[in-house]
Amino acid sequence: MALSCSLRQPNRECCRSSWAEPRPHLYAGWPYAGRMPRPTPTAADSAKSVLRNEVRARRRIRRDTQTRDERAAAAVALADAVVEWAASLARPLVFTAYESWPTEPPTEVLIAKLVAARHTVLVPLTHPLPDRTLDWCDAADPGRAPLGITAIAHADAVLVPGLVVDGHGTRLGQGGGYYDVALGYVRPSVPVIAVLWDEEVRGDQDAPLPRAPHDRSVSAVLTPGRGLTWLP
Repeated sequence: MALSCSLRQPNRECCRSSWAEPRPHLYAGWPYAGRMPRPTPTAADSAKSVLRNEVRARRRIRRDTQTRDERAAAAVALADAVVEWAASLARPLVFTAYESWPTEPPTEVLIAKLVAARHTVLVPLTHPLPDRTLDWCDAADPGRAPLGITAIAHADAVLVPGLVVDGHGTRLGQGGGYYDVALGYVRPSVPVIAVLWDEEVRGDQDAPLPRAPHDRSVSAVLTPGRGLTWLP
């Protein structure tokens, strides 16, 4: 996940109050909203670390061997799947997305097409705040004004990075904990969509991923080959 909006430090005075105002009723039941303790590592943490290294190694190989045309086709496929779903709802939506790393499924066309379709797209800022929290900005705002850590609470759909998702919706992230905190501000009814390469979606026959009490299940996975797939 490339957090590449702005290098400025947050300026709370320039935030629109409607975005930056905390909405505690949306996430009061989430134990780690706004704070994410670092627990003592467990055997599950070790298993996650091994799996992360394996997936990252495969992604580096893909980055080094994938052609420009193949990556461009993947970008368009991801974008078209989400834009088509959004159009079916027949109203402007607020999305959160992220600006992808070269090893990740590409999101630049997705963001551009959503903005062109008059949806609002929020992306994380480059300067993660203390306690592993993310500030947000409007991808269409040339000044990239920070909107506050609770801006994600306004989202109608949340696109998140990940490394693997299993059939139960358990997502393995990069391990930094930033999205664990951010998802604590997301309304329970809002779909969380993990963006992956096709082979990173585990089937029902595969072993489930390790899961922690604070992990929020994803509602769907988005891949270039399968499009938008909703999970049970």
